[in-house]
Amino acid sequence: MMHRFFLTLLAIVHMTVMAEVAPSGVVFADDQSDLQEVERGNKLCNEGNAYTCGYLGYIYSTGTGVKQDEFKAVEYYRKACDGGNASWCNQLGANYKNGKGVTQDDFKAVKFYKKSCDGGERYGCFNLGMAYASGDGVRQSDSDALEYLGKACDLKYKEGCDFYAMLKTKKK
Repeated sequence: MMHRFFLTLLAIVHMTVMAEVAPSGVVFADDQSDLQEVERGNKLCNEGNAYTCGYLGYIYSTGTGVKQDEFKAVEYYRKACDGGNASWCNQLGANYKNGKGVTQDDFKAVKFYKKSCDGGERYGCFNLGMAYASGDGVRQSDSDALEYLGKACDLKYKEGCDFYAMLKTKKK
């Protein structure tokens, strides 16, 4: 019974945890200047500014100053991830996990969570650990789950620490 509760809890948290994106750097104003800001963001993105690419994905995902478009958001998240921004790799993984702007695919979600974690993004490590704990997109492995949840904890993500402790206790 406890094992089923734990896996259900893992699944719920895994599906809801995404990158906590705090927009900074590029400011998108209201009304008339939105188009100019998006054009400026596109220019920066095309020049290789990976953060700006990801932020453009965010504004398309939320419909902030532009028409909401999850497909376009995914394109920008992919550019950001390919450009080396680990936070946006995690967001791309979350989109695959939840089927937002792409066909739902746990295997691709894991691929992007891994890339994010390898880049030092705590949320990517957490999501990867949760995937291993639940067996979503990977073979279920408590030892791999502990490795990546521990890494999230080391990167100062409290939920990573909490789930690491919970899983460690479960193994005893």
